[in-house]
Amino acid sequence: MQPEKVYVFDTTFARWRAGGRNAARTTREVQHRTATVAVKGRYYRGGIPKLVARRLHRGGKHRSRDPGRYHLRSLRAVPDDIHACGKALAKARRPRIHTGIGASDIHIMGKFRDDKYGRTLAEKRVTILKMAAEAVKLAKSYADDVEFYAEDAGRSEQAYLFEMLEAAVDAGATVLNIPDTTGYTVPEQYGALIRDIRAKVRNAERVTISVHCHDDLGLAVANALAGIQNGARQVEATINGIGERAGNASLEEIVMAIRTRAD
Repeated sequence: MQPEKVYVFDTTFARWRAGGRNAARTTREVQHRTATVAVKGRYYRGGIPKLVARRLHRGGKHRSRDPGRYHLRSLRAVPDDIHACGKALAKARRPRIHTGIGASDIHIMGKFRDDKYGRTLAEKRVTILKMAAEAVKLAKSYADDVEFYAEDAGRSEQAYLFEMLEAAVDAGATVLNIPDTTGYTVPEQYGALIRDIRAKVRNAERVTISVHCHDDLGLAVANALAGIQNGARQVEATINGIGERAGNASLEEIVMAIRTRAD
């Protein structure tokens, strides 16, 4: 019996803004040198389309060095961003577009406080659901492979989160990213969330569940592994765990934990 694959979504490259051009060049070299080490399915996140589209267009020589990899862009659920993303990925061999929106009440009230999204939380929630589905549909017009993230899923009200994930799947998402955006959850809680998504979200069996964990409480790797134990089959991580605030889950620690403890 063949073991199940766990795909790695390497988000290290998206952190190039913190270190400038030289950091970007170094990160690309690290990615190329590690692309065949211990990880069969590897994905790369390229950042915000309007900032790095030019880099992607100049990236043909890098693509040829790793023909199996996917090219991704991470962006907001905004039509202009998605159009820019689609154009930037026009020549990618295996493109994936990564789009999403805030799912927790805290994020909705903080990021969408303008009355054009609704005057009450209930009204804003309806608007956000519509924006999520429309973003996935638009992304699908550019790429067959679309990943949807429900930002701050770890602190979201579950019924609303599940409704959002179902809307994304119905719109054509192929991957559901469940971010613990603020590093708030603990392994038991996060693992249970992934298990409940697989059990309660309609058509969840049709998509890949992805975990994305931050290290604010020092639990990013533990949370990611708990998610994998409960059915997630993609893990989002960075080399050395770099990232905003306390960092993201460490790619090398997750890979070695899975490989060492395959039992």
